[in-house]
Amino acid sequence: MSTKLKLLYVTFFIVTLIVVSFANHFYKNLSHIEVGHKYTVVADQYFNFKKNSLKKIIKKSINQSFQLKNIKIIDETLTLPKSKSSIQFDLLIYEFVDASEIEFDINKVYIGSIKEIVRDISSNKSIYDYEYLKSLYEGQIIEDQNRSKADIKNEYQELISSSLYKLYPPKIKCFFKSEQLCLNKFKRYYYDLYQALNVSALAMEMNTFKGEGSNLVEAPVFEILAEFEKQKKLFYIDGENSQFKEFKKEQYFQRKYNELLKSDFFMNYIPDEFCLTYNPECFRKLGEYFNKILSKQQLEMKLPFKVKYVQKPKDKKSKVFSELPLNIAAAFIATYLFFIFTNRSFRIKIK
Repeated sequence: MSTKLKLLYVTFFIVTLIVVSFANHFYKNLSHIEVGHKYTVVADQYFNFKKNSLKKIIKKSINQSFQLKNIKIIDETLTLPKSKSSIQFDLLIYEFVDASEIEFDINKVYIGSIKEIVRDISSNKSIYDYEYLKSLYEGQIIEDQNRSKADIKNEYQELISSSLYKLYPPKIKCFFKSEQLCLNKFKRYYYDLYQALNVSALAMEMNTFKGEGSNLVEAPVFEILAEFEKQKKLFYIDGENSQFKEFKKEQYFQRKYNELLKSDFFMNYIPDEFCLTYNPECFRKLGEYFNKILSKQQLEMKLPFKVKYVQKPKDKKSKVFSELPLNIAAAFIATYLFFIFTNRSFRIKIK
């Protein structure tokens, strides 16, 4: 083999070795993050909230490339699944950041997000919570909008100062501070008593037609009933009015349900299943669904992350020399193949 040909293949070998070495080094830099600092992060969690959103949390908190390693979920129970567990993992980043700063940023992102959810759901209780709305309605806060407090107070005072109240004081006590609720309670008591007196009077009237009974027994019932008739306006509950009120109540909750379905709040936390039209049971279930979200978020809000700086890993020796034999072998094989396919043609040209 001529000197020129040898020089050609030696040059090809050297160039190939350089290209393979640089390509190998470049590939490793692209495929692996060069990590310089290690932190251990621990926290308690409910319902695996932190585990399910871990990468999103760190990505929003750390402004540089990172790696999460050795992620562990610790649940000490063996037979009964628990809603609470612990999470632990290693956070590796290139540039050093104080552990307290990382801890603050992570909790600001995570706990801050939960606080927004809690605040949003709590402030919309009057939109979704059927039982809460029902208590407001039954407390006459909504139902009696057209009646002033003065009117209610006057009506209540008129009843308790009446001769009917003094002659037949109610056998029930009212411990409510609201005069409206006590008024309703006493009116219902006298109305039920009035209905019972009517039934008794009617039965005695029927017995008279049959020639049974005694006027001595009948007289007190009719006298009491007469007294109730005279002061009926103090307690009487109009049956048609009660039906109308029930209708108004139904219309109110139906309107509230439709408002809920159209609200931005509902679209933000929409459940997998719900009723398209109003139904009291559906409304209750939606209230339970949102309250469950609220209670879970309130529990998780009390469990922040804790970050501890471990150490900076020792600088690893350059892998250029450790990988040199492999690079030489690759360059040698490439040169050998080049030699096989080009040797004959190069010899002819040199001659």
